[in-house]
Amino acid sequence: MLDRLVLKTGEAAHKLEPEHPEVESKLQIARGLLERQQGEQRRNQELASTQAEIARLIEDLELDRAANLLRRAVGRYGDEAFAALLDLHLPHVRTFLALRAPVPHLVDELAHDTFVFAFRHIGEFKPGTSFHAWVRAIAWNLLRAEVQRFAREQA
Repeated sequence: MLDRLVLKTGEAAHKLEPEHPEVESKLQIARGLLERQQGEQRRNQELASTQAEIARLIEDLELDRAANLLRRAVGRYGDEAFAALLDLHLPHVRTFLALRAPVPHLVDELAHDTFVFAFRHIGEFKPGTSFHAWVRAIAWNLLRAEVQRFAREQA
């Protein structure tokens, strides 16, 4: 709206020329307000950009935390570090399985089997990839194998 005011005031100023000094002063005020508004918009955009960058940094820190725990799990603090990874990822794996398992009693058993498999095969995990996705893929494969086994038994 302020843009239209400046344009209209500007058009009037060009038509009226310097004969009307009050028009020129109002035009200057309107331009100042427009510049202030544009400055605020730039600051808001910069703030939004900064907030997005902070969110990315926090996400990277969380991923770094998981990667550090994983490195410790492979290293000398194996059991303690893997327990921390288990605490971090167990709720997600249980939810993943609970939404897909045909019977509820399979959830805890498959979650347990998922982390046993992950612990035994931790050397196969590729650093730089998502541990969460790797564990979820293990859970999915174990669930699929269990469902197939059950189907064979029923046939």
